[in-house]
Amino acid sequence: MGGVDLGLGLDETSFTHALTVSPDNGVGYTVSDCATPSNTIGIVMPFSLSLTQETAATFSPGWSTSHCACWSGGAVVRSSQVGARATWVFDSWKPSIALVSDQGPTRGTADIYVDGIKVGSIIGYSRTTVNMVVAWSRVFADGNFAHTLDVVVTQGRVDIDAFLSSSCALAECQ
Repeated sequence: MGGVDLGLGLDETSFTHALTVSPDNGVGYTVSDCATPSNTIGIVMPFSLSLTQETAATFSPGWSTSHCACWSGGAVVRSSQVGARATWVFDSWKPSIALVSDQGPTRGTADIYVDGIKVGSIIGYSRTTVNMVVAWSRVFADGNFAHTLDVVVTQGRVDIDAFLSSSCALAECQ
């Protein structure tokens, strides 16, 4: 592993470690002393992960639905109309969100806005088709509970498959 210093007075060959991710329990990291396995230090950071289908957004004219088992929920909403806008409003404790899309030889680009401010772009072009890709993500550290995400087509075909959001259990976030 190389160069691990946990401040425990152990070199990297005298302990084992594990990272676990569970939608129910959160992210956990444990370190165990190889000589005395009962000497284990661990932390758990609770969170929840949720998938929201593309139909939770509102869409300007120019979007249509395509169906395929290759997409989450079996469908995407897509548009090739420059300026077509998809808007997702989320208003609960969700410190990080992600836009799930796909990539391929016929995919285009879109600008991403949060609360009306352009914060990035997505590029969907790829030589090969890849479905259910996290095309854009953001962590919010502002403490606000409500935000609006807009996806605006700038060129070619843009697909919206789903939105991911993660949050910690509210009691642990306060």
